[in-house]
Amino acid sequence: MAGKRQHYIPRFLQRGFLASGNATGSGERTWLHLRGDTPRLTGIRDVGVETHFYSRPSLDGSRTLDDLITDIESVFLGDLRYACEAAIEQPLDSDRAARLVTHLMLRTAFVRSMFNQAALGVVDEIVALVGSRESARAGFRIDDPTLDLASSPLVTAAVEAATEAGVDMPLPLKQRVMGYVVREHFDDIFSGMDATMAVFRKLMTERMAKTSAEAHNKVLALEKQTAWEVGLGGLVWQIQSVRQVILPDCIAVAQIDGGDLSPLVMAGLDGLEVCIVPIRADRVMVGRRVGAALPCLDALNRSLAACADRFFIATTPMGVSGLSERIGQRAAEVMGSTVADAIAHLRPATSGQPSADAQARIAQAKRASAAFSYSLTIPPLESQVQVEVVQTLVQAAVYEQSLHMPLEALDGITFALDYASTVARFDRGDDALPPDPSQERDYGTPVAKCLTVTRDGQRKLHLVFDAKVALMLASPDKTEMQGGIHILASQLGHVAHDAAYQWPFEARGEHYPDATTALLYPAAATLPGQYFTARAAAYAAPSAGARYAELFRDAMASARQIIDSARLRYRVDANLDAFVAIALRAANHAMDHAAQWLGHREGLGGDSEDGGLMAETAASLGLYEWLTLLGDDLRQLYDSEEDFSTARVFALTRHVERVFWIFQMFPWLTEDGRAYVTVPMGNDAAILDAAEQVTDG
Repeated sequence: MAGKRQHYIPRFLQRGFLASGNATGSGERTWLHLRGDTPRLTGIRDVGVETHFYSRPSLDGSRTLDDLITDIESVFLGDLRYACEAAIEQPLDSDRAARLVTHLMLRTAFVRSMFNQAALGVVDEIVALVGSRESARAGFRIDDPTLDLASSPLVTAAVEAATEAGVDMPLPLKQRVMGYVVREHFDDIFSGMDATMAVFRKLMTERMAKTSAEAHNKVLALEKQTAWEVGLGGLVWQIQSVRQVILPDCIAVAQIDGGDLSPLVMAGLDGLEVCIVPIRADRVMVGRRVGAALPCLDALNRSLAACADRFFIATTPMGVSGLSERIGQRAAEVMGSTVADAIAHLRPATSGQPSADAQARIAQAKRASAAFSYSLTIPPLESQVQVEVVQTLVQAAVYEQSLHMPLEALDGITFALDYASTVARFDRGDDALPPDPSQERDYGTPVAKCLTVTRDGQRKLHLVFDAKVALMLASPDKTEMQGGIHILASQLGHVAHDAAYQWPFEARGEHYPDATTALLYPAAATLPGQYFTARAAAYAAPSAGARYAELFRDAMASARQIIDSARLRYRVDANLDAFVAIALRAANHAMDHAAQWLGHREGLGGDSEDGGLMAETAASLGLYEWLTLLGDDLRQLYDSEEDFSTARVFALTRHVERVFWIFQMFPWLTEDGRAYVTVPMGNDAAILDAAEQVTDG
């Protein structure tokens, strides 16, 4: 073998598979079967050979790996002759058999190819896992709002950068801020990842070939392959007669724990039951664990071809047998499994459909809805025809939505001429229930309220609408009528959401995980319901997205005035609790409309139909990415395996936190577990000084 062209499948082994009718000598030929090609008659000097496969000639005359292998080939040639001359089914010397199999298997290019493919397979899987922005999001679990990112290397780096930039704030606050910033701007942070990973893979591909060759040569340079020889020497070896067996480039195949035959080098020694090595076209060496059954050899060629990496040789062309198409199949399966096991710990948990408990709960509620009854109160309208139209539409809407969501908690529906008074004085069946009036706002007009009532000891929900909604339902104008149906459908959605999600959540009696969550939760508590109901009612008025966008814009403008004014009062009276309470109410109003817009868009399959108003408003406030993140977290409340989990519900408070930032408010948790809100001075001092000068003047 010594020279430039170095055989990794020795010719002394290939000679047992010479083409029928070919004599030994310079014209020795075999039928070479390559993957995806037709068989061709090829000289064995050109099979299983590569230029300087083991080593290049040394410049100083020292012995190379190729020289060492050439020196010991005579030993293995003797072992092969011994096996070929042995009687069928007579036991072989296990040590000699193990030595021969180990040498033939380990010297092949198959081993090097598997090293390389395994390494590149892991690289490819890692690239697939974190090599794009989407896979990186999954890898870092960015879309899991319950995950505390404070200890994440991404957040640690961001905190260090902020510190170096002179950002002065307590470390816990800095970690909270940077944790949210990383979630919110993750795509921007990793915007160049695709190009970077392409370069990374190119470099790794180039390096892996060299690294695999070096690793392979180190193995071959060992004087004795103790582990393989001991493991294979523990088998009982014998010769079995076969007909026209092929020789795959992996040389040896093995069966592990009763499984399919696999390349021996990939199967390993753990659980090894059978090892098969073709040594001549009519003979195979078979090693078996004591007590292991001899596998059927009738279909051996199919397994041998599947275990090959690139080719096999045979005494006859086997193009019509379909064996060439099987080349690489089994090796690829084993390699895929190996790579998957290697990177399994890197894979993020995936979320799926609602949990079985959630599906069962909702299905039960739907069944109950089929048999429920409710009251309907409609005041005198302009005509009896209008009353009948409203009655028909309400009954149709309730029936239709009861087919898709649980409405058994519906106590009744009331349209009121004096809406505010009716809500305030409504008979709720329990004097202990606190007043629940519609909250006054300096934008928009309240027209609907979902009131909790008690009937016969059962918790129920009663919908109260302004009579204006009844007139909308009865209007001959299609747009007006759709608006009325949309309001009605939204409120029915509240009934379904409370019964299926909110009440079970409250019944769990979960405690807030920390004081900051407890402080901010009032502003986040209504967001799931607003999202759910808007999503459920989107069909009724596709154009409602524009109205939600307008309400969000107006609510944020109102919040700016209210919170700025309250913050200036706080500078004077130092009543932080009162200031935070005002800010929470204002923020809740705006966030409710954001949740409605997000639910509406989801209900329409991703189209908000608002002419871009919401995106424009959010971007002007620096909340564009926040809006996207809020939508993702709300959607996952209902489509993840942790269906409406406590952790995910409470995690919505982080979005309240983010809104507070634009009003110079930074909530955080102190080391002793207290909630605190840092309120930087900003330009408040200048405003107060100017106001004082005006007063003095």
